[in-house]
Amino acid sequence: MATEGAAYPLTFDVEYPERLSRWKIFVKWLLAFPHYVIMYIVLNALNIIGAAFFTILFRKKYPRWWFDFLVNFLRYQYRIGVYLYLLRDDYPALEEEQAVHLDVEYPSSLNRWLPLVKWLLALPHYIVLIVLSIAYFIVLIIAWFAILITARYPRALFDFSVGVIAGRCGCQLTHSISSPTGTRLSLCNRPPALCYDGRGPSVGPGQNGCLHRRY
Repeated sequence: MATEGAAYPLTFDVEYPERLSRWKIFVKWLLAFPHYVIMYIVLNALNIIGAAFFTILFRKKYPRWWFDFLVNFLRYQYRIGVYLYLLRDDYPALEEEQAVHLDVEYPSSLNRWLPLVKWLLALPHYIVLIVLSIAYFIVLIIAWFAILITARYPRALFDFSVGVIAGRCGCQLTHSISSPTGTRLSLCNRPPALCYDGRGPSVGPGQNGCLHRRY
């Protein structure tokens, strides 16, 4: 277990809601339609990830404005995901952070050769993510009925869901050429997730009563 003072390149939090709307679980997919259009348009701009490969190869550096664009887009993407996955009722904002917190440390220097093999190093991570996603699909069905009956997302299921999403986020960031370090797989005690670097996970209380995960 890493110490509290250790530096980590990625933090991801979702604040736990005390109550959720029963009726919104039927229409969230429809209410989010405008965001589908925005996502489709912005995704075309993410070809900068491929272009950034050459700047890393020659300069060992990810252009800061490209990096900031990618991180801000991922924040927006995960606000939509958290809304659609029933974790929060807040309608996704274009700019405000809301209850989904994603921070990534900007790498001052990167390994110029690592992007050539990251796709290969990522294979075990994605295999584990597939297994966790199957379990998460079952959890999502249970949570849907729990919200319908009690207007609450069971806390244990919420922690597991956020852990899977955090692991997906860490893997996505690492293998989109934004991390200077490698990754290793690990199952945290609470909840299962993927570690972002070789120092191991840290799970503890975060701000506003949310569960704080570092990768």
